[in-house]
Amino acid sequence: MANKRNWLDEHIRGIYVKHQRFPIDYPPPAKQKAPLSFKVPVPEAMVKVAFYIKSAQGVKNTLQYIAHGSEGMEKDARVYDDERRLIQTEKLNETIDAYQMKQRRKNGNLMVHLIVSFPKRMKVGEEEGYRFVERYMEPFAKKGYRYLFAVHTHQSATHGHILLQMSNGRDRLKFKKPQLQMLRQHQVEVAKEFGWEMQATRFQDRDFSLTQMVIPRKHKTIRQLRLIHQQEKLLEMIKERNW
Repeated sequence: MANKRNWLDEHIRGIYVKHQRFPIDYPPPAKQKAPLSFKVPVPEAMVKVAFYIKSAQGVKNTLQYIAHGSEGMEKDARVYDDERRLIQTEKLNETIDAYQMKQRRKNGNLMVHLIVSFPKRMKVGEEEGYRFVERYMEPFAKKGYRYLFAVHTHQSATHGHILLQMSNGRDRLKFKKPQLQMLRQHQVEVAKEFGWEMQATRFQDRDFSLTQMVIPRKHKTIRQLRLIHQQEKLLEMIKERNW
C-alpha cells in the first residue's frame, strides 16, 4: 500500500490523465551512442507543428495552399478527410463549412498544421506517402478528432500536410515537447509496418563516445570531444614508450 499512488495525486497532478487524453502514448526514447561525424546511419523521424490556425477562413486558405498553391506543384494534391474520402478541389471550402468550426474562447486555436516528412534517401513515393499518413492518423480518428491531409512530392523530400482539429468535443490537444516526441516515435512505429527503419532520438539526446567513456553531447562541443580523444591517445603513447 505504501508504494501505491494516491488517487488525488493521479488526478490533481495529472500523472496519467494527460497521457490518457493524447491519442498516442510512447515512453521517452533511450539515449543512443552516436559517431562524431554528422552522418546519421538511420533516417530521422521528422514531425513538426508548422503553425496553428485560429479561424475557419484561415483553415480554408491553408487548405487551398496545400491542395494547389504550393510553389512548384505541377498538379493538384489529393486531399482526404478523416473518413478516407477524397475531397474534390472545388468542394474544399464547403467541407470546412460543414465542420462548423467556431472559436469558443478568446485566442483559441481551431486547427494545427502538422508536417510529417521523410528524408529524400528513403525514396517514399506519393502513394506510399498517402497510405502512411492515413495509417499514422488512425489513433486520432478513433478519438474523434477531425482532420484533412495531402501529400507533397514536388520538393526535396516527400512530406504529408495534416490539418488537425484541436478539439474532439471532449478533450483538447496540446503539442509540447513530450507530445511532439511521441509523434516522432509514432512515425517510427508506423514506418516499421511499411518495412522502413527510422529513429526518433533527438540529436541532443544522443551520447557521443570516443573511448570507453560516454560523454553527453550537450555538455561538450565536437571540438572539445576531439581534443579529449587526442589527449587520451597521447597518454596511451606515453605509457607504451615509458616516457
